Amino acid sequence: MPLLTGIIISSFLKRDFDLINRSISFNNKKMDYILVLDVKTSLEEENVELEKELLERGKGRLRIIQGLFGNPGAARNKGLEMAEGKYVTFWDSDDVPNAELIFKEVSNLDSTNEDLDLIVGQFVRVEATGKSRGYLSKTFNVEQLLWQTGIWRIVYRKKFLDDIQFPELRMAEDQVFLLKCLFSNPKMIFSDSVFYEYIRHYGFQLTKDKSAFPDIMKAFETSRIMMKENTNQVLKHYAQVLSIRQLISAIRNGQNELRSEAVKKLIREFELSDLWILIRRFLWIKGKKR
Repeated sequence: MPLLTGIIISSFLKRDFDLINRSISFNNKKMDYILVLDVKTSLEEENVELEKELLERGKGRLRIIQGLFGNPGAARNKGLEMAEGKYVTFWDSDDVPNAELIFKEVSNLDSTNEDLDLIVGQFVRVEATGKSRGYLSKTFNVEQLLWQTGIWRIVYRKKFLDDIQFPELRMAEDQVFLLKCLFSNPKMIFSDSVFYEYIRHYGFQLTKDKSAFPDIMKAFETSRIMMKENTNQVLKHYAQVLSIRQLISAIRNGQNELRSEAVKKLIREFELSDLWILIRRFLWIKGKKR
């Protein structure tokens, strides 16, 4: 059984092939990969030769799954179902992970923390042009993690995820998944190692697709239900930050009808004093990122 399985999602292999090739290393026999292709038709001929090349390089440590998933949540769930590693981690096609560093960190921690559920690393944001925005995440507690959500710099013990799945959404599915993990009281550790680079403005990203933004409201409703059902008051307070972020994102990027719905929910769901504190905090974080 491999120690670590990396699950990679792609919806356009021809575009993503070079980046995926850079992202994976088959030197380590205790790490394998699953590439989940979310295709638009049942068979995309242009993928065949590219898949063959990757599989030949993978030498049995890469599996490719192709399906009509329609959203990253369903695609990741399929990858998770097929994963055999003791630990799993997720990457998208616009991520460049440091696979060897991640494996080394997981291996070292696993030898001393047998029941560790989450290992949270850092990330660097880079422009698709190759010029760095100079932003390095600084995430060393749960509050900071919910301000800078990003499941792609987290390694998960697979057994911990037995009852946790991604919602089948086109947007904000990662945020709901992260909340599910945190509300399940994981044993976790924060590392200052940089686990991956996130490439902004790479190809077509769902964050630019306005037709996907209504799913943010579905994510918001799911998040609020989880918060009401949980008794951890500290975590619930931090989770409010995520709810605010979801609504502000809908207001900033959605169509008029969606913006109106998000504004109403901001007013209805939150006390004005708490709302003002959270918005100020949100704007401060956005400023720090620039």
